[in-house]
Amino acid sequence: NRAMGEDEKVSFPPGDPRATAAPGEVVEFTLPLSPWQALAIRQRCEAKEAQACSLFGLNLAIDDTVKGKRVGKFFRKACELGDSGGCLMLSQMQLRGRVPGSQASAAKNCETACRMGNMDACYHFAILTFAGIGVKQNMHQGLGLLMNICEKGGHGQSCFQAARVVSGLKNEGVWQQSEEETSSTIEMLLTKSCENKFEEGCKQLEEFKKAV
Repeated sequence: NRAMGEDEKVSFPPGDPRATAAPGEVVEFTLPLSPWQALAIRQRCEAKEAQACSLFGLNLAIDDTVKGKRVGKFFRKACELGDSGGCLMLSQMQLRGRVPGSQASAAKNCETACRMGNMDACYHFAILTFAGIGVKQNMHQGLGLLMNICEKGGHGQSCFQAARVVSGLKNEGVWQQSEEETSSTIEMLLTKSCENKFEEGCKQLEEFKKAV
């Protein structure tokens, strides 16, 4: 989950409010935006186009001279207007200290994005729950969330992380399944991770099969 930096390209599908090309054409912006692009995107944000607010916030965030409070203002507006990506970016930047806000506020914003159906946000909220960052720590619930997102959301990274957690709990001697059942669970999770196109899951699946 790296921050967006100089010369990072962002593509928008047809119909996305951040796109300004002819219908059917995919627009590709390079951050930082040019002054005229930034002005156009800000105007769209002021017209209450949620995703435009997120993009404008991203553009501000890569400039270290822009105060975090101003960056957060646009992500917060995007979130309030219903863009789950804005809620998630607000959460992540609060956790990194780029935008003012407590860990509890960051966790709440992440959960809001998850409730909007953003699977990446659900993954991050599961990790926060497992680690007890901004919310009361509950390792069982955190793992359950990961497995649920893996199974129902088709989120490859969640499958991979769930496999790692199961393996770690097994090594600590606190996993309740038998050795055979545990191996089957880990292989199943890594397989789902690979099937959902999470590259690291495919690599780990190959290594796991060689080891067993």
